[in-house]
Amino acid sequence: LNCAEYADNPQLLLSQLFGHEKGAFTGAMERKTGLIDQADGGILFLDEIHRLGATGQEILFSVMDHGEFRRLGGIQMHKVRLLLLCATTEDPDSALLSTFKRRIPVVIQLPLLRERPIRERFSLVSLFFTQEASRTGAPIRVSRNVLEYLVLFESDSNIGDLKNEVLLTCAYGYMAAKSQKPEDGKELWIDSSISSRRGHTSQIKPELRRMFSNALPKEGLLFLPGT
Repeated sequence: LNCAEYADNPQLLLSQLFGHEKGAFTGAMERKTGLIDQADGGILFLDEIHRLGATGQEILFSVMDHGEFRRLGGIQMHKVRLLLLCATTEDPDSALLSTFKRRIPVVIQLPLLRERPIRERFSLVSLFFTQEASRTGAPIRVSRNVLEYLVLFESDSNIGDLKNEVLLTCAYGYMAAKSQKPEDGKELWIDSSISSRRGHTSQIKPELRRMFSNALPKEGLLFLPGT
């Protein structure tokens, strides 16, 4: 469950999680089981958990402490056994209740892109271009300048942001090629003039650019479908 989808309607978010009894609130015409019920015996992943307000976090205490909960508007406790996974892009110290955080026994901090080795960043960029080439069935050639920026730009973004950046860059390439009515399977060219992040290459450290550029051919790299 992506909690951000219901951030503007906390009552609906709680209903999605815990379910509700008939008449629990206006519009609750019948009993509804929530995702806590449905995840019994399995795993429930709550993305963007910081969007679950203090009330929702506190209601989860009984699930985390005792494996039981009440549906909204109900009085009966229901037993449940599940593994709860939570993710957030915010600072947990400011986004979550301290009483909620200390109930989570394992915390994994994923590094930002700028904290990852250049080799790993390059592998991710290559993977995303290859996936897009496979999806469209067309080879994609990416200029050295675009690769430099996607790999070397220092930011607080994460892997999801990088993937979106690659997809947006490809979209610009498709738009540029559309007027030419390219044939099926024709190579798509992505250069700095249509890159999503154009205009920001000055923020790349010169020493990183020299090192990276020396390892790339002048004509850029070609990503083939299914490779």
